[in-house]
Amino acid sequence: MFRHGTFQWKYTLYILSALGLSFIAFVGPTYWLTEQNYRIFSQLAYQSQPELVHYLEREIVWLRFFLGFSLLFTMLFCVFLGLRFTSRILRPIVDLERHMKKLTLGNWSAPDFRAREGDDFPSLIHTYGYLYRSLRANIESEIHVLQSLPIDSHHRAAINTLENLIRQKKMQLGLPTQHITPQQDPSAETKPQPLQQVG
Repeated sequence: MFRHGTFQWKYTLYILSALGLSFIAFVGPTYWLTEQNYRIFSQLAYQSQPELVHYLEREIVWLRFFLGFSLLFTMLFCVFLGLRFTSRILRPIVDLERHMKKLTLGNWSAPDFRAREGDDFPSLIHTYGYLYRSLRANIESEIHVLQSLPIDSHHRAAINTLENLIRQKKMQLGLPTQHITPQQDPSAETKPQPLQQVG
């Protein structure tokens, strides 16, 4: 999954960018107005009731702490949510890619590809599973056709070539390769005997 980290972080950064713009657009003006009001009330408190200045300072400190903590928590939550969301999207695609790589290497012995519980894109997974089963069935039918071909028993080169082809296809499917014997043509078993010269 690490090789797909670029995809995950790209879309996670998109979420963070949208969050940052929203924070600047809505929280920024609110914080600026609060700071302006704090200065005004601080000046009035110094002039009329200095004992209120302590309470105003405590409130502005708590407000700054709350806004900073909220922003940090929201950013971390968005990072977790973005990575989790993209991971759920990538999981079936990565499994499908891994299965396809086995097929491209000629390994058709892998089990049938099926969707796990909770995976996204179930229709894609079911379609790929149907394609895999169809191609595997085609290879099995090719093996049966090759085994049923009548071959002259005297053509050892043709028999060996056909046996190697059948063995290769069976190895691809993970089937046992013992007793690979193409059907031999019985009509070619009896060869005409040369005429004997009568003395």
